[in-house]
Amino acid sequence: MQVVILADRMGQEMAPMDQRYPPALLPLAGRSILERNLDMLADHPDVQTATVLYGRSPEWFRAVCHQDDRWGIPIRLYPVIGEREPREHMLRLGGRIVYPCLVVRGDVLLEREWIDHPVLHAPVVIARGPQDPALNRLRWSALRENLMLGPSLLASLSHYHELTMSVLSTSQPVAPHGTLILDGLWGSAGTATPDISVLDHGFMGPVSHVEKGAWLHSRCVLETGCYVEEGAELEDVIIMPFTHVNGAQRLKNGIFFEGTLLDSNLGYWKKDRRQAGTLVTRGVSFTPPHRPSHTERAIGGVLAMCYGLTGRFGREKYKALMEVARGEQRLIGPVPSKSPELLGYAARVTRGVFTAPVRRRSPDPIADCIDSIHLSEKPRLRNALSGWFRLLRTR
Repeated sequence: MQVVILADRMGQEMAPMDQRYPPALLPLAGRSILERNLDMLADHPDVQTATVLYGRSPEWFRAVCHQDDRWGIPIRLYPVIGEREPREHMLRLGGRIVYPCLVVRGDVLLEREWIDHPVLHAPVVIARGPQDPALNRLRWSALRENLMLGPSLLASLSHYHELTMSVLSTSQPVAPHGTLILDGLWGSAGTATPDISVLDHGFMGPVSHVEKGAWLHSRCVLETGCYVEEGAELEDVIIMPFTHVNGAQRLKNGIFFEGTLLDSNLGYWKKDRRQAGTLVTRGVSFTPPHRPSHTERAIGGVLAMCYGLTGRFGREKYKALMEVARGEQRLIGPVPSKSPELLGYAARVTRGVFTAPVRRRSPDPIADCIDSIHLSEKPRLRNALSGWFRLLRTR
């Protein structure tokens, strides 16, 4: 049977780590999620070939899948354009797929029982054709509502941290070049031996080094090429590959990525799955401040009905309450007359951190248009229109 692995998700929910790692290639105690899934699929007697669909970082996927003899089955790579419907991917592959075939998600840590006995909540489908309705179960919009998958879904940074810690507790991490057991520490072959007297459990990747005098408590994960100086203190922390930890740093319960500790104190550490990927920029949702909440709209509707029945409070108050009920202005807070239009609230999110927009005292259509263009992915159009608006202002 042929297996199709969908690894096209961009992973905006994992910001800011999505700038470097697609979800399928996130390291998980020495091996990426895609490698762990390929190990399990290659051992299955019914799987004969594998097809991996990726949406970004082609050199990374080629580095992982270029050796067929590593898993003993031929692996083919096909680029796709962004996150699309699974049925659209299957239609585009055309005659390259032989049905029935096994279709799985490459950015979810799979379990062997899902392959042997597919269940409705599992991200595994035996497709009978390119238009098989069961493929809709593999859509990201459908999976993020599935609470049965737990942290294996990787819908936030907290899921990645929880999944990594659970892998250390429930299984034996295997590094790409073998393993070395050091009294509770799982380290890859060639790793310098740290002071294990203060380490309860953890993992060290290839060419990682821990100086004497560095304290590693509980379950710590040091991926490939990490260096920890003397005096550093780590506890339940994941050190991403090729990271240098200074001796004065104290890291606890988080992910150390590019010199910054990503932990539960950050607003994007644990997001609502329903928000992830919908009406967001880089995984952070945003509501204009002058838009009322559902509670305010309900209260406004009730008060407007009362005012309408009594008719004693004037037409203007009734009109204002109806605007609240329709969601046009706040009951208590900013009003549209003192706030810019919706495009004026165009905001930017860089490295997963929300940057509030600049408020203007009066609506400015030209500035609003420029703001919306800056958020687009068409630099030529953006530069041309920005120059044109600049020329109009100078005349």
